[in-house]
Amino acid sequence: MTIAPQIVHICDHIIETHEAKCTTLKVVRGSGSEVDRFPPGASVKKIFSVYRVDNAETLENTFYQPIIEYSLINNSVKWGSGTGPDTGTEYCVDVYLVQSRIEEYISEDCPRCNGNGWYADLMAQSEKNIDRLAGISKIVQDFIKILFTYREDGGTYGTKLLDLIGQEVTDENQLTSEVASMIVNAGNKYKELQSSSIVDGNNLDDDEILDKVIIGDISFDPANGGVYVLVRLYSRDGTMRELGVGV
Repeated sequence: MTIAPQIVHICDHIIETHEAKCTTLKVVRGSGSEVDRFPPGASVKKIFSVYRVDNAETLENTFYQPIIEYSLINNSVKWGSGTGPDTGTEYCVDVYLVQSRIEEYISEDCPRCNGNGWYADLMAQSEKNIDRLAGISKIVQDFIKILFTYREDGGTYGTKLLDLIGQEVTDENQLTSEVASMIVNAGNKYKELQSSSIVDGNNLDDDEILDKVIIGDISFDPANGGVYVLVRLYSRDGTMRELGVGV
């Protein structure tokens, strides 16, 4: 069995962005607690200073020393016993924080996958570990790499698919035919590479051998001048995965 790092991921069209910056937050001292929480939506990583609101312009009289009288814990200011502003006092905190924003798109407008339903990245969003692939999932990833690798003149790996991007469309039937041909050729190239690997002594299980590539649907989008193809990849053991390709 062969295993590879996963770089192709299914897109859920939900994109989370993180912005790191230094800024000032206003906090109101609560009662009955030594912890004042920061406003929601920001993850504070470091406190630089704490001062009264009326000193916000000059910053000449910061009060309370970091660590000694207050500390950062669970996105809050934790005050030492007997310290801190008076109850109800509004005060400012200079901080370094990371602000998160989550946006959900419909498939056609998703800037990450461009409506294809998949995207390539070393790690999926919000993941800290690199996943590994085998079987049909690795077949899909390897096929995408061949399809979207630009083949230089005289080369044998990749396709000329990227040459079609941005071209003026004069004959949509010819364009869809060219795209379909390149997809089929990418599958044939992958099968050729796997056959050579087996001849060289590398044992592959049936679930990781590409059996056939079927074009389920191919359509021309006159509004955007592009082609969308639904591709079905089958492994030798009969497992199938669908793949959307937009050009």
